[in-house]
Amino acid sequence: MSTVARIALAGYLGISAVHLLFCLRGGERGRAVSKILLMPALLVYYLTVSWTVFDLTAAAILLGWGGDVLLLWPKRKLCFLGGLGSFLLGHVCYAAVMGLWIGNLSEILWPAVGSAVVLAGAGIAAYVSLSSHVGEMRIPAIAYLAVILGMAWVAFLAMRTNPGFSGGCLFAGALCFLTSDYLLARELFVQKHSWGDFAVMLTYISAQLLLVTGLALL
Repeated sequence: MSTVARIALAGYLGISAVHLLFCLRGGERGRAVSKILLMPALLVYYLTVSWTVFDLTAAAILLGWGGDVLLLWPKRKLCFLGGLGSFLLGHVCYAAVMGLWIGNLSEILWPAVGSAVVLAGAGIAAYVSLSSHVGEMRIPAIAYLAVILGMAWVAFLAMRTNPGFSGGCLFAGALCFLTSDYLLARELFVQKHSWGDFAVMLTYISAQLLLVTGLALL
């Protein structure tokens, strides 16, 4: 990793640490400003560390930034749906790039089928636990859940056909994203917790960094 990439990574981690501190100690303005800075810092890191820059990866990061901004007002329906849509498109972009690195599926047929079944089961369990709380957001929630599970499945396939650090980062990042979004849904629709924002953002920050690092170094 170049010196410039290390500085960019340090910038992302520093902004992340500040944001997580605001999540724990409060301060809406500081939390909002630091959140808005997260994805631009990650984009700089990606552009400095990547061996081959893919437009779709950069687009996924920018769509994540759009989602971050819109979800600063989650109680406003249009902002919530816009943020959800922005992240959904970001997952499509991540999946499209990871799909380029999937090898011969016939060699991992049963792991592919098994992982699809496990992820589908996890998705059904997550939806059942939330279905009575999402109300009119039921259809958008189902659509988003299907897309993020699809992204996680593609990440698993990319990991199996690209064993090593980069492939592991991709699947770990996808799992962190699933965790973050489930926690966020619980916070928004079921019950708010004092540690909720911290847990959501810690897993989200980790997810984005892992996915981008995995894609940058493949």
